[in-house]
Amino acid sequence: MNQSSTDTAPAIMGPLSVNYAALQNLTPELFATLTKLKLSVVIVQFAGVNLDHPAMKCGEIARKLGQQLEQAGAGFFDASAHLATGHWHFFHCGNVAKAIPALKAGLERRGLLAHSEILTAESPTDLLTWHPPTAKKLSLAE
Repeated sequence: MNQSSTDTAPAIMGPLSVNYAALQNLTPELFATLTKLKLSVVIVQFAGVNLDHPAMKCGEIARKLGQQLEQAGAGFFDASAHLATGHWHFFHCGNVAKAIPALKAGLERRGLLAHSEILTAESPTDLLTWHPPTAKKLSLAE
């Protein structure tokens, strides 16, 4: 994978809200706990979500994708954050090699693959993009 470009992800900590709970997935403490449990954080992100965005027409998309992961024995849905820059859906996965294809298939079946990014948290501050295939590393540090 090409990891040559580094972008800065959106600021994730803000006022206490439902987003705060979801974004705990990227705190060092929870990340360390998930690592001990041999779970990876996998994120499906939809950028620029507005009322006309295709993801808005697929109600409960994160829960549906989570059910697919559970059926595949690859992981489960944890939480969603709805930020100004887009929607981030967090999944905890014990088998990333099974999770990524399952998520891609679920998104494609719903016509959402072209509108999404699939990322994994390599650390609490670094995200690696798996889809689209032009993988890049995002840094949350700064």
